[in-house]
Amino acid sequence: MATPIGKRAFFISDRSGFRFPLDQRVKEPGTEFIVAKSESDGIFNLVTDPQNRVKFPVDKEFIRDARPPSNEDRNKSWETVTTKWEDTTTEWNFI
Repeated sequence: MATPIGKRAFFISDRSGFRFPLDQRVKEPGTEFIVAKSESDGIFNLVTDPQNRVKFPVDKEFIRDARPPSNEDRNKSWETVTTKWEDTTTEWNFI
């Protein structure tokens, strides 16, 4: 079979199925698709894209004594915490 040459030579893109001139034909690395230059992702495609390579971060930081200190001064019984309604309304007047 003869290979077409000249301005009437076309090829069908593997990605879109559209017809493009033969001089725009590019073979993509990774997927090996034959596509036009306007359709090509360059060196980044579904196989070689850097976002497809998962890097697991290593957390080398650690916190000594990660638990907070005891709040014994703040742990009060219900009777000592409750206030009168009059005290509460006077606090709202200052806002």
